[in-house]
Amino acid sequence: MQFKPETSRKLGEGEEFVFQAVTGHTSDNGIFYKSDDDRTSPLRSGERYDNIEDEFNALQRLSSIAPDLFVSPLSLTYDEEGNPDGYFMENAPGEELNDYTQTYESQASENRDLNELNTDFISQQISYMDTLMNIYGESHGDLKPWNIKVDPETSRIRGYDPVGFDRKTASTEMARNEDEEQIEKILSDLDQAS
Repeated sequence: MQFKPETSRKLGEGEEFVFQAVTGHTSDNGIFYKSDDDRTSPLRSGERYDNIEDEFNALQRLSSIAPDLFVSPLSLTYDEEGNPDGYFMENAPGEELNDYTQTYESQASENRDLNELNTDFISQQISYMDTLMNIYGESHGDLKPWNIKVDPETSRIRGYDPVGFDRKTASTEMARNEDEEQIEKILSDLDQAS
């Protein structure tokens, strides 16, 4: 049985039973489904991106080294031919970081009150995320403010939506360099916005 919610939502009773049996997780806080059609464009990312399974695996690696900083991927789904066609992941609470900083206006929806956020704490978490990825030799590859959710009540962040790539052929170093450039910009934007 395949479940493909368009957005985060509560599962029905029967769906919840099967979801728990397959993943070992509950969907109390909602789940999010990402289909292969919604994945990062291979044209934009070049040879680093292979398929939705690589993205799932990338998020799994990131979540294993920093479970408090990245959402957990829960389960792949497959098409009729047995090819991966999407995956379920935790739905992080809150809103995209750029909705608060307003540093990427084309992506942002409306002005937010930055006074309700602990921007120093957010910056510390992003720096820690960077440190852990360096230590473990992992990368996100698309770490931008719209791929980081922030909980306005706690100022806790969760990253999601990495670029999946085949680690046998791709340059993790290149992806890490891109992450570091983006992190530097995010930290600067947070400092200016606070």
